[in-house]
Amino acid sequence: MFTKIILAMKNLTFVFVLFSYVLSAQIHLAPPEQLWPQTFAVIVGISSYSEMPLRYCDDDAFHYYSFLKSAAGGSVPDKNIVLLVDERATKVNIVASLEAIAAAAKPTDKMLFFFAGHGMQGGLVPVDVNLKTGDNILHHWEIKSIFKKSQSNNKLAIVDACHSGGMEESWYIGMVSDLLLGYQNTGIAMFLACGANEVSKERSDIQQGFFTYFMVQGLGGKADFNNNLQITLQELYSYVYHNVRANTGNEQNPMIVGDYNPDYIIR
Repeated sequence: MFTKIILAMKNLTFVFVLFSYVLSAQIHLAPPEQLWPQTFAVIVGISSYSEMPLRYCDDDAFHYYSFLKSAAGGSVPDKNIVLLVDERATKVNIVASLEAIAAAAKPTDKMLFFFAGHGMQGGLVPVDVNLKTGDNILHHWEIKSIFKKSQSNNKLAIVDACHSGGMEESWYIGMVSDLLLGYQNTGIAMFLACGANEVSKERSDIQQGFFTYFMVQGLGGKADFNNNLQITLQELYSYVYHNVRANTGNEQNPMIVGDYNPDYIIR
């Protein structure tokens, strides 16, 4: 009888050890962050340019950062967000950060790039740009090139800058060669503050640019037109488009371009 009890206890111990091993192996092979989609973001806001400083672009960046950190924005962890404000927003830092999140994002993950600052025909203006020589301009095609290389099927560039609509042209240029090279052109949306020949306006009473202000308001719930507690990319665009136009005398016309699903749930 005593021998049988010892054998039973040994068998029970073996089963417990085996179960623990299997459980630990499963945990090791599938850590929590790999079980559901993640959000990776680079957020840039530049007000303190040495020439032509702006007033509220740094605030725009912080407002969008705060949204992503909120429950409504998905409570994105700090390790998945790169925040580059003013002197940190050099071209090298922006490009390196974009390349890092592009490499990290899996097909089901979301890749976000937010930029608030000066824009120009053909590119965006990092803090260390030399406008006389053109050194350190962040060209539209450079942003697109990084986006194309990412495995993510949900890529969104949000650009609150003058002449940002010029990115539409960069989207269509080179599409044939992209396909031949096997680059990923689908799942990319570019949400732009204004047309290619327009300026993006800011106002002192809200201490933000109109575009970012209404975008954050829309993501906060005001763009949920059908009250289903979800906001699609098309709903957000419609809300921002109409409100920005109404508050700028129709002089600023936001755009959205790319190859994307308008019913994609952005919040």
